Amino acid sequence: MPVMLQPDYGLRACNVPEIDFSDFLDMDLNADRARFSRPIVDGSGYANCTPGGRIRFRSNATSITFRLFYNNLVTRPDTYNDVSAVLVDGAVFATFTSPGRVAARKDQTITFGSEQMRTIELLLPYCAGVEFQGIQQTPGALLLPCVPRPALSLLALGDSITHNFSASAAHLSWPFLLGVAKRWQVRNLGYGGRTTVPSDGTVAGSYGTDFVTVLLGHNDFRAQTPLATFKAQQQALQQNLRAANPDCRIIVITPTWTNVSLAIPIESYRVQIRAAFGEIADGNALLIEGEPLAGNSTGSFPDGVHPNDAASAQMAASIGGSIG
Repeated sequence: MPVMLQPDYGLRACNVPEIDFSDFLDMDLNADRARFSRPIVDGSGYANCTPGGRIRFRSNATSITFRLFYNNLVTRPDTYNDVSAVLVDGAVFATFTSPGRVAARKDQTITFGSEQMRTIELLLPYCAGVEFQGIQQTPGALLLPCVPRPALSLLALGDSITHNFSASAAHLSWPFLLGVAKRWQVRNLGYGGRTTVPSDGTVAGSYGTDFVTVLLGHNDFRAQTPLATFKAQQQALQQNLRAANPDCRIIVITPTWTNVSLAIPIESYRVQIRAAFGEIADGNALLIEGEPLAGNSTGSFPDGVHPNDAASAQMAASIGGSIG
C-alpha cells in the first residue's frame, strides 16, 4: 500500500530545535509550553515576568500565529503591563496585549503580503506572565533557526526603575535599549518595590553575565531606612555579587531624580552608595551618578519617580556612554 503522508498544518511545538529562546533568566520547557520565571519571589508575582525575553526563529510564512497562555500570576493590583512586541528583521512590526487580568489562552497572529524568509522575534512583556505554547504558520512554510544572539550579556538588577514601570512596553525600557545599543543580551532582574537585599547580589552573580547594573535605593529612601543600615546592605550586596561572579563588570548607579521629599533626603542615600562602592570597588567596577541620566522634571518622570519612554531612552544612552 502507498505511504499516506500526514498533512502539514503548520503546527510547531514550542520545543522544536528551530525555535530559540534568549534574554530570559529561567525557563521550564517541554513539548506543551515554555514557562518563564525569575528567581526572586517577592509576594507580588513579579517572579513570573520576563521583561524583554525573546522567542526567536526564521520563517518564510505569510501567516504566523503565536499560541500564548497568559497565566495571570502577577498579583500586585496597581502595576501591570502586558504589551508584547514582534520584531521582524530587528524592527517592531506589531504589538499585542493580553485578554485582561484573567488566566486564558490568546492566540496572536501576524500576516505578511509576500513569502520571504524573515527573522521573527516575540518580545515578552515586562509585567505579565506569558507562557509560549508553540506556533502555527502557513502550511508548507519553512522554519529555520536564527543567527545566535550576541555572546556578551547584561543582568540589570534593581527596583521598578529597572523593571521599568512608566515605559510603554519592554522594548522601550532602558535596559532593553541599552542592550540594543551595546549588542548585548539582557536579563532583567528589576522588581517593582524592591529594596536593597544583600542576597540579591548572590542571585544576580549566579547567572555569570559579563555586566551587571545595580540601580537600587529609591525604595530604601521611601522606607527611610537608617543610613548606616542602608550602607551595610549596599556594601554586602556588592560584595556578594563580586563573590558570585568574580569576572563581571559591576556598574552601580545611584538613584535617579525624584521630586519626593522626606526627612532623610534621597541624596543621603546616594552618599551611602558612593561610600559603600568606594570601600569595595575594584578595577572592574564603575559608579554612575543616576540623577543626571535624564531630564530632572515630571516631563521625564511623570509620577516623580519612574522614567517615561523618552527618559528611558536618555538613560540608556547616558549609561551606555559612561560604560564606553
